[in-house]
Amino acid sequence: MRPLVRREWRSLNPNQQGQVVELFEQTPTLASAYVLRTLLTTIFDQTPDRATAQTRLHLWVERVKAAGIPCFNKFLNTLHNWQDGILNYFAGGHGSDFV
Repeated sequence: MRPLVRREWRSLNPNQQGQVVELFEQTPTLASAYVLRTLLTTIFDQTPDRATAQTRLHLWVERVKAAGIPCFNKFLNTLHNWQDGILNYFAGGHGSDFV
């Protein structure tokens, strides 16, 4: 199931989506983590500028904290420590892809 959960929902065929739904019904915490991961990806894919990104990331962090899902703790720490550098991505969409 791991390969299916790592993929975006829209890339799954109806049978695969059904399998993922069955898994999520048995493990609601995993379902919440999947949604939060998808929201984070959307922030990076669709946020037009640094200020909007900062607001959206802050709201996302609050949702993660409210959900109490520990799998995001290391990322939250990284985001806290490197927020300025991470937000620079949104100032022109430049990253360190070659690294």
